[in-house]
Amino acid sequence: MKVSVELFATLRQNAGWAQKRLELDAGVSVKELLQQLDKAYPELRVLQVPVYVAVNDEYAAGDARLAEGDRVALFPPVSGGQA
Repeated sequence: MKVSVELFATLRQNAGWAQKRLELDAGVSVKELLQQLDKAYPELRVLQVPVYVAVNDEYAAGDARLAEGDRVALFPPVSGGQA
């Protein structure tokens, strides 16, 4: 199955890309996707740093299963600016 992976903020900077379409086995979980990304793109370090994951614009847990055509967004936690 194919899914779209989008990176934001420092993840995008570290990887050097903003979006990729990836071919995955059917029924892969979010956690399994992160493991594959960590192996293929070690500069992302998605298993070593806090990362939020959204699937089709909804926050997703590691055990959430992906489906054909899903849009997966990865972004680091952000903190506020100045008051």
